[in-house]
Amino acid sequence: MNTSGDRLRILLKECNLSAADFAAHRNVTSQHINNWFTRGVPAARMDEIAELLSVRSHWLRHGKGPKYTSPFAVDCNYPTAAPYRTAHSPCAAVPPSIEHFASQPDDILIPFHVPHESHLLHRQNTHLRLPRIALASAGVSAEHSCALLMPDHSMLDRLHPGSALTIDRSLTHIVDGQPYAMMFQGELHVRYLYRLPDGGLRLRSQNFIDYPDQSLTARESGPRHLEVLGWMFWHGTFSTKRPL
Repeated sequence: MNTSGDRLRILLKECNLSAADFAAHRNVTSQHINNWFTRGVPAARMDEIAELLSVRSHWLRHGKGPKYTSPFAVDCNYPTAAPYRTAHSPCAAVPPSIEHFASQPDDILIPFHVPHESHLLHRQNTHLRLPRIALASAGVSAEHSCALLMPDHSMLDRLHPGSALTIDRSLTHIVDGQPYAMMFQGELHVRYLYRLPDGGLRLRSQNFIDYPDQSLTARESGPRHLEVLGWMFWHGTFSTKRPL
């Protein structure tokens, strides 16, 4: 991978995106994307493309330094924990030292919640088990963690419907391009969020073909209509069909 174009080509392959699909999402022609493969990603769009694909702009530009913006190695399919690393999550928290949790249980039970009448309800005696060190690496407190099930197809191919995910309920302010769970129009949604100049929000899905971007005004994204539940810091997925 000698150029940013080479790195972009591999990132799209990792995300199971064709050049044509990516071009449609970016409102450019397929020829534009092919030119980027050959000549490199335009400098004016470097930060935008890096943020969209959850990698560091410096890595996309130069191929040096950390690749991912998160302590989880995001490959558009399944994130794996990167233990004993400083967090680069939106909350910019420093994880506890190894000694801090060395004497603690290895795993944490995160309670599952289900949407009910525009709110989340704790599902009794149902938990998701995650390594304590993974939460520490992400700078997330167990007491603020909540497990949910992906409600629809909007985040394919990153999450299948019914996949487990976890959110940090203490992080509800919007960091552009990060994934959040929210209650919107009385239903649970998982979307990437972006702030708009007029105080509104843009909701973006991974499956942008079936779930195109939604732009909300400040009024439409206000607390009476939309409630950000928390930042998604982990998710799991599964095969949808057992091989014969």
